[in-house]
Formats: sequence, C-alpha cells, structure tokens
Amino acid sequence: MTDSTPKKSTGYQVDVSALEQTVAKLNAVAAELGPTADRAAYQTTIGTGTLGTGFEGATGLLGTHDTMQSWIAEMVGQLQNFIEEYGGQTKQVAANYSDLETQTTEDMYR
Repeated sequence: MTDSTPKKSTGYQVDVSALEQTVAKLNAVAAELGPTADRAAYQTTIGTGTLGTGFEGATGLLGTHDTMQSWIAEMVGQLQNFIEEYGGQTKQVAANYSDLETQTTEDMYR
C-alpha cells in the first residue's frame, strides 16, 4: 500500500558555516604552501660536484634531482592556483547564500 498523501517540501538548506569552514581550511593550506614552494624551489639544491665527479651516476642523480625539484615546484604552484580559484568561488557562494537568507528573512517580516 502506498501513501498518496502529498509530501510537503522542506525547501533547501545550505550550511553556510560549513562553506565558511571550507574556505578557512583552504586558506590554511594555501598559507602552508608558500614556504613549501620556496623550499622546493630554492632550498633543495645540490651543487655540482656534491655527489662526486667523473662518473655517470652523479650526473644522472643531479639531473633527476633537478627534474623532481621543477616538478614539485610546478605541482605546488598548480595547487596554489586551485585553492585560490575554488576557495574564492566557495567564499562567494557562502556570501551569496548568506545574503539570500538575510533577504528572505527580511521579506518574511515585511
């Protein structure tokens, strides 16, 4: 037996505080990435000759290190861009919903 009674819609609800918490967390990660990017780019260098000279292994390891250093710096940069873009969008969505809730409340009491 099915219930044919129409269901009353509860509307929609957006947890604005959860969106704001997400923005705060993204900002915290972004703040940590700054020093990480600098460390990856500038504080992990291996000078020529540090690993020895005159054998292929030292040259190969140095080349591999430089490749990884560049890759890590690029990945951190991409992550920073992602956080900046989507953190900003999330912040805007939270502000929009908050404004909408305020406007709806005001409209109800007019």
